[in-house]
Amino acid sequence: MEKALEQYTFKIEHSVPKRLQVLAEQLGFLHAGPRDVIDIYTEALRGKTDKTTPTKTETFVEEGRFLVLELMGYHVSFYQTHLEILLVISRR
Repeated sequence: MEKALEQYTFKIEHSVPKRLQVLAEQLGFLHAGPRDVIDIYTEALRGKTDKTTPTKTETFVEEGRFLVLELMGYHVSFYQTHLEILLVISRR
């Protein structure tokens, strides 16, 4: 979340989308579902906002929403791709 916030605020490139894609693939290989993605987001947010100012907490919440949506999109794409591969293999 901090890297995404820095990228947004200071225009520093941290390749957040690529990191989210890698995380989505790792979660897919672990057979994680949407609820697991939400749980990870909730824990990350809790960890980042425990001892911060209300303004910074609000910023993390707002940026986190975008990150979790992007992560969920990559996660769905992972399953769609692998489902298509499994369907092709099973038809042989």
